[in-house]
Amino acid sequence: MMTFQTYYKTVLFCGALTLASANINAHSVHDDHVDKKIIQVHDVNVLIRQYSLTGDDHLIEQGWQVLSEKGFNRKKSHSHRKATKESSSVDYLATELPTDKITQHWLQAAWLAQAEHQFDEARYYVKQVLQLEPQNAQAWLLEASIATVQGDAEKAAKACQRVALSVSPIVTVACKARLAKTQKEKSVAYKKLTKLSTLTALYKGKTLVVEEQQITAWVNSVIADLAMSLNDISTAKRLYKESMTTFPSVQVRASYTDALMHEKKYKEVVSFIASDEETPALAVRRLLAEKKLQRNIHHRVHEMDHLFSDWIAEKDFKHAREMAVFYLDIAGNQQLAYELALENIKVQREEEDILLLKRAQPDAPINDFAMNNMPMNNLFIEGETVWKI
Repeated sequence: MMTFQTYYKTVLFCGALTLASANINAHSVHDDHVDKKIIQVHDVNVLIRQYSLTGDDHLIEQGWQVLSEKGFNRKKSHSHRKATKESSSVDYLATELPTDKITQHWLQAAWLAQAEHQFDEARYYVKQVLQLEPQNAQAWLLEASIATVQGDAEKAAKACQRVALSVSPIVTVACKARLAKTQKEKSVAYKKLTKLSTLTALYKGKTLVVEEQQITAWVNSVIADLAMSLNDISTAKRLYKESMTTFPSVQVRASYTDALMHEKKYKEVVSFIASDEETPALAVRRLLAEKKLQRNIHHRVHEMDHLFSDWIAEKDFKHAREMAVFYLDIAGNQQLAYELALENIKVQREEEDILLLKRAQPDAPINDFAMNNMPMNNLFIEGETVWKI
């Protein structure tokens, strides 16, 4: 079972594609130690990489600022409303730039927008890229990722198929594997992807080439997710660890934490996640583990409640899933958890999002809500929690 925002999976790979041609200068950081205080970075690719490793939302804001300085004018009617061609258009005079620079800026904008859960806006930018480069693998992967998050399996599958024309078989199989729903589908995808993961090279002659180890890290995380869903926890943990040695993204660390939680290894979770961790996806997991250990978490709960209350007042629901889990499983406010789960499902419509909504309000007509608001076919879900614990 996928246990964190699924789009991070594809984003990890897209980050590798983006960085393949990036000039990482003196402002770059080491993967094993990311300084969140770095502010003098003028390369959006570096900021994307740092965000993947830290989850620091300020890096997204800085990314938009850098794009703006390069002439990219992002127009939005409101930072938290759905974007459309009218409300999120771009007055971007890129005629003097070479095509590769134009597409790079569009892709960077799409990445930043989806990181803010502005998925319609991100898709608009992706469309601009594909008009210039119909076989752009990074754009198709982002399209597949966004469609997956929004519960549109048909569009995601079509986008994954287009990836096949641009990169390699293993990337396409990994892209499609993330769409598996039933245990049988997941088992087939797991076996196929595990076999293909032995491949060590992409097709020659393609325009987008990435380092083999970065491809492997992403594929490992996808296989690990499938292993988790098949209850092969030991394999999942091993693959998450291998992925983290190359690219210790927030997503992979959160997924590894879920594996530990599933085994009730709460002390290991507390040791793995720093006590001063600020990223909600990790901080909430650590707090939940501490609660399981019956530790005194009153002060930390108060701090997190204050932070989340500020975000709610600002109508900032980027982390609505983690906020809902916090109020449901830690703070004990089921009504607020349900309201946040509803906010979350407006933009994230994956299986775990429906499960969270169902946990927050068991008597609510979840299937009717899903049927009316999501382009999903498989709505029958047996009792599972969002994070297996």
